[in-house]
Amino acid sequence: MLFILFVVFILIGLSISNPRILDFVVIIYMAILTYVSTNVPDFISYQGLYYDIMNPNLRSQVGIGWYYISFMGHQFNLTYAGVKCVLVLLGLLLLRSTEKYFLKDTHNYIWALYLLYPALADAVQIRFFAATSIVVFALRFLSLDTFVGYASYTLFVLIAGQIHSSAYFYILFLAYIFLKPLQKAMRWMWPFILVGSFFLKKFIVSLTLIFASSRQSTYIYNPPREYASTFPAYASMLVIFYFVSKAINDEVIIRNNITEKEKQFSKLFYCICIISFVLLPLIEMEWDFSRLLRPMWFLLYIDGIIAARNNLEIRLGPVKVKNIKLGIVCLSLIFGFLLDLCHFSASVLQAFFFYK
Repeated sequence: MLFILFVVFILIGLSISNPRILDFVVIIYMAILTYVSTNVPDFISYQGLYYDIMNPNLRSQVGIGWYYISFMGHQFNLTYAGVKCVLVLLGLLLLRSTEKYFLKDTHNYIWALYLLYPALADAVQIRFFAATSIVVFALRFLSLDTFVGYASYTLFVLIAGQIHSSAYFYILFLAYIFLKPLQKAMRWMWPFILVGSFFLKKFIVSLTLIFASSRQSTYIYNPPREYASTFPAYASMLVIFYFVSKAINDEVIIRNNITEKEKQFSKLFYCICIISFVLLPLIEMEWDFSRLLRPMWFLLYIDGIIAARNNLEIRLGPVKVKNIKLGIVCLSLIFGFLLDLCHFSASVLQAFFFYK
């Protein structure tokens, strides 16, 4: 029944624009699905951690933010499943707030695609999702182009990093400050950033080890070979993200009928795609770092709506994209749902819907 609803909600969101209620439907659905799905990966280990959180040794491993979340859960007599449910609910409301901030309203299309991917992965890696939903919420401050905005964004990232240390990576998005005045030069920057990140691989790894968990550190030094094939997929995905964001931003900056917040978002997402190329050397060594790309999917869906509702003529090189919404659906289906969820993380889909 839950899988049938999963498919139905996606189809409804992709085919029906009004009434715009799928956001709340998906939020409630994901909260319930998270609560009843106790067989998903990492549930048992994190449940044990939750009930033993007062152990000082464990407390130092998970960060003060996750400790206080667990502490509050105990104060309200919540089970670990209950805490996950609440975090999914709050995290999705933060995503919805971000959508409303930049677009002024919600869109069934965005929530249908989010449900397709990466909603299930977010519900499994709940600590990471709790942290990244805060970062996505904080992007509004980064887009303001003010000192107070930059400081506010930094503060939110530091808070998110106390929930999951991987969130500290998003401090790099402050490079947007230096990239945003270079609109014309940015189109030539990504190859240099990509090649440069591999030349500076040792330096990037050294910085990463400061914030990486013990598990991630182990994998950096001894990368598991079974995930070696994932690197080309994530590299291809990021390159496609870059070209899509560039094509949309090129049109956005020359249009007069687009709102200022939409322009801010398009420029910000374009810069984020460029900055994210520094992740590729890490993903090459350790597949676990690929999760840092996951919040970009929700941002891509917002960017797609900006292009679609303003009837932008998107060109990817010599190719004219007549239906950007359909193109992004194909990206989400192929790279998100089929490749990442069904192939690389098949146990996630099975645990939610087909566990026996």
